[in-house]
Amino acid sequence: WKVTDEKKPEWHVIKGITPHKHPDGEVHLHLDFQGIYILKDVHFDSAGIWSLNFSIADGTPTEEAVFRVKETGSAPKVGEAAIPIRNLTISQVDNFNEISSRAVLQDGMHEYSVADALELNEPFVVFFASPQFCITALCGPVTDTLEAAKKALDDRVIFIHIEPWNLAVARNEGKLVKSEAMEQWRLPSEPWTFIVDHQGVITDRFEGIVTENEILDSVNRLLDSNTNKTAN
Repeated sequence: WKVTDEKKPEWHVIKGITPHKHPDGEVHLHLDFQGIYILKDVHFDSAGIWSLNFSIADGTPTEEAVFRVKETGSAPKVGEAAIPIRNLTISQVDNFNEISSRAVLQDGMHEYSVADALELNEPFVVFFASPQFCITALCGPVTDTLEAAKKALDDRVIFIHIEPWNLAVARNEGKLVKSEAMEQWRLPSEPWTFIVDHQGVITDRFEGIVTENEILDSVNRLLDSNTNKTAN
């Protein structure tokens, strides 16, 4: 299949401010682009290796992208229940860096475990990303995006950040070993973002990069739905 004029990709700006620190001490941003094109509701009719070719009207050179489509994925799917893990929170550790690799003192996204949030019967967002130890180089920008979305929502919704890798092993041994939370959520990569409704059901999920507008649209739909149900 190919993209037609009736189904155009949408341009979304990505802003990243979280520094990424390498073992040699060098600190810089791992984001060298200004945004992404999103094409919604794309369905692949078979599993296997697929390639993606781009054509730009002004003749700008492009590169082919090759990727694998699996028969079925391991990560929790839309419509499934969020897995009620007891990930560590800020109240359970002595230092923020025990539960986050962000170069900040605190960010308000480690107040609740997933199990805690589920008990409140309110919509929430949970995401798995490691700003410092990230294979995809997308975790920093995604974490910044989620923090911006949290602020845009005036903290009306709980946001939970979980490190996908065992931080102690990553820092002390230089190896990336999946954290218990990542194992329990069956995630094959990072970053991942999940939107969960008041009944604990996943209503949206995003693998890799995600934009603030996507998060806000998804969360606001849940908030509006809850408001309408309350009014009725």
